[in-house]
Formats: sequence, C-alpha cells, structure tokens
Amino acid sequence: MKPQIAIVTAMLLCTPLRAELPVSGRPVPNLSYLDTIMTDFMEDPSRTISAGVLGVSRGGRVIFLHAYGELRPGVNLPETALMRLASVVKPVTAAAVQNFSQAGGFGATNLQRRVFNLSGNAGVLAISPPGTPDARAQNITIGHLLDHVGGFDSTQPTPGNIPLSRVRNAGIAMNEPDALPTRQQLVDWAMQFPLNFAPGAASYTPPSPPGAPTVTPGPGPTYSNFGYLLLGETLNAIAPGGYLGYVGANILSAQNWIPSTEWGAATTLQAQNNTREPGYVCPNEGPFSSVFDYTSPVDQLPAQYGGLYHFETMLAHGGLIASAQAMLRFGNLFSVAYNTQGAGATQSNTIGSPVPATGFPNGSDASHTGGLPGTNTILRQIGFDAGAQDDLVIYIAFNERSGPATTDPDWATEASNAILPYLLGIAAANTWPTEKCDGFWVTLGVENATAGFGGYHSRYQGFQSALNRVTNGSDLRLQAGSQHWTGTISKRLRIDAPEGPVTLGL
Repeated sequence: MKPQIAIVTAMLLCTPLRAELPVSGRPVPNLSYLDTIMTDFMEDPSRTISAGVLGVSRGGRVIFLHAYGELRPGVNLPETALMRLASVVKPVTAAAVQNFSQAGGFGATNLQRRVFNLSGNAGVLAISPPGTPDARAQNITIGHLLDHVGGFDSTQPTPGNIPLSRVRNAGIAMNEPDALPTRQQLVDWAMQFPLNFAPGAASYTPPSPPGAPTVTPGPGPTYSNFGYLLLGETLNAIAPGGYLGYVGANILSAQNWIPSTEWGAATTLQAQNNTREPGYVCPNEGPFSSVFDYTSPVDQLPAQYGGLYHFETMLAHGGLIASAQAMLRFGNLFSVAYNTQGAGATQSNTIGSPVPATGFPNGSDASHTGGLPGTNTILRQIGFDAGAQDDLVIYIAFNERSGPATTDPDWATEASNAILPYLLGIAAANTWPTEKCDGFWVTLGVENATAGFGGYHSRYQGFQSALNRVTNGSDLRLQAGSQHWTGTISKRLRIDAPEGPVTLGL
C-alpha cells in the first residue's frame, strides 16, 4: 500500500490547483449562499469560467450585486464591471423603438411605418443595393422587425446572417481593403439577396440545408439579428441623437438613474476595450480570418477580438457594453418578453414596452439571453403577486460561453436556473435583505483621482474625486466618517451613507 500512497501523493502534487475565485461586492448575509452557487458553477471542471457578475433586484431595489474572478491579473473584478451584452441589447433597442413610436417619431403609421423607402412607400431608410432588391422588401415594417418577422432568418447565410459573421465577406465584395464597410454599406449589400420569407408571413420553415433555394410552408424560427440592426439604423436616421444618443437620452438615461458611465458601444479589439471590461475568453472557437484584413496573407484573430465578428457593426443587435446595475435598472423599467400583436401587415411585438406600475404579471418568468464568443448573458424578469414590490430581476454575465451551436447549453441560463430555487426559498420565508448594493462606493478623506472602480472593495478615494468621476444619474454610497470639503454639486446624484454617519464640511 505504501507505494500506492506515494504515487497518489505525487499525482496530487503535480496536479495544478485552481485558485478560488475572488468575490467582490457588498456582503449580503441573507443571500450569501448565492456566492457558493455562482463560484461552484463557474469553477465546475466542465466550465472554468474566469469572470462573471450576478445582480438581483427586488421591487426595483438592488439587493445583491457581486462580481467573481479577475478584471486582469492581480486585480479583482469589481461589481461595477462593464461587459458585452450580446443579444441582451435587443430589448434595449426595442425599448428605444417603442419609446420613439409612442412619442410620434414614426408618424401617423406608427409601428406600421415601412423600413425601406421603396416605390414611394414613405419608408425610413434609403438603400442602394448592387442588385435589384426583393420586391417584398417594400412591405417590411418597424413592427415586423420588432417581432422577428421582417423576412430575415439568422440561420440562413443571406441575407439573414448579415452582418453577424459576414462583415468580412461584405468588405471583400465591396472592395474595401483599407476600411470596414459601414452599417449602411452592409444594409445595401444584404438587400441584394432575396428575403428568406415574406414579411409578416404566418408560417415559415427554414430550408435544409441552410441556403437551399426553396422553403416548405410551416411553423419555424425567424430570429433575426439583421432585423434588429435595421431597427437601430431607423433610429440613426430619424431619432434625435441617432441610435446611441436616443438610447442615452430616453432608455439607458440619467433620468432613469442609469449614468452614462455604465454603458456604451462595444469595441472589437481588446486594446480598445473599456478599462472596466475583463478579458473575454474563447478557447474552443477560432482563430478566424480578421475582419480588418481582406488581402492575402490574411491575419488570424481570436473570435472574440476580430475573428469573424465586428462588434461596432453589431450595435443595435449585440454591440453594447453595460454594467449589471445598469441592466437591473433597465429590467425594472422595460419588458424583455416577446408578445406578438396583430398579424400580417399589422404584426408587431410588445418587447421593450414600459413595465406598468403594477409590475410584471403575477407568475410570469420572462428572459432574454445573449451569446457571442467570449460572452454569455441573461436578463430575467419574474413576477410575484400583485404590485411591483415583490418582482425580481436577475442579471448574469460571463466572459465565456459554452459554444456557438444552438444546441450547446446556455451557461447564463443554467446559472440563473441554479439560483432561482434559492431565491424562491427566500421569498417563501420572507427573509429578504434590506441592503443597498448598487451605486458607487466612496472612501472619505485623502483624495486620489484615479483610485478604485467605484466598487465596494475598490472604492473611489475622496469625495471630490468621486464627484469628478461620476455622471448624472449616479448613486454615491459614502463610507462612514468625515472629510473637510466645500464645493458645489451640479450633477443629478443620490447620496447616502448606508454604513454609518458621515460629516462633510469644514
């Protein structure tokens, strides 16, 4: 037996041990088991996810906000981290479209406004495809795109899968050796191809294999990234401030207590990523041909950093970054649920509509997920009882996904399913915590203009330094203590001291 014990000991010594994931965020004793669930999930040998965030709000109050892993080597990931949203951008885009429509932005035809200005139909977007567009394209409405029935199917190579992994193809076709094609150029290029089905069709079955010329009528999926890119382009064309400006003024806005520091446009190259973004991990996909290189020899890049995918082009369907606290606030204000309304020419969807004062429907459970190389996200809305005071919103983001196939398990969904029974137990026992966990934490005293990321364990240093770094719509959580400070607060802020008395002044 001794030789066997020696062998086992040697094997243990040679086996690398993974360090336990660091946890950041305000401790919440009532919900501490969530950390165990998340770290066990992320460290499972079948996953080994290196960075993630979990946020939970109840009745609009953020009661849990923790980050797991590292921002970069030696620096723990703050709960204020920004991460790519992938397709969780779609509810944000839908909310902007619904808001613009309710304000009369699309005119008298409202969501039945035509998308393309063709054949004198008063549509929004002018296009110049290299060939004759499908005659049915003139019938596509804003409502069709909201409901994923505009005629585009993302399982098909053209036009449905444009631009998700076709930016480089379009660039080559357009002879753009020194510059990526713009979103407008991509739209032009895509619209030379026949639609996958008639806009607003009651049924559709994708051809098999993908790209086959004919389809058999029948029920089938029509999920469309390209359709939501088009929704963003309609806002770019006629909404004040374009897509980003309109979203920032009306949806992810200071008025909704979502500061501008907490979201923005995603960038493809790691060197251009926000300093609060962790590295994205994609061990099983790529490398692929660079979207920036069209002439031989073609550079190879990681899938998450420019191989196949160009995040700036994906803007309105998958090209934003945001913090968990921003998405929790969004999730308390706007619906992520797809609910079809109308049929045919009047077909639309309620996704992105404002959540009523009564909250989510009792017993409802709606979610939107997102997945791209190096990204997996979920925003989930759960309705309890009458009124909004018991409603839950859950947001999870990981810096890795399980795989590209639709049959691969969705890790963010799996993680949310793992924590939900625990939260239901808390609800049954009515032992909800009262802590506030979002906002930016500030240590009073010595000023340091660059210290920290505003997280509970990476606080801003000094009251003035914090004021200089935050924008309208921010919450400041001051550490108990005092600081000699005089000045003027000219930003829209909420300031509190959740951990004890604070004195500011001479």
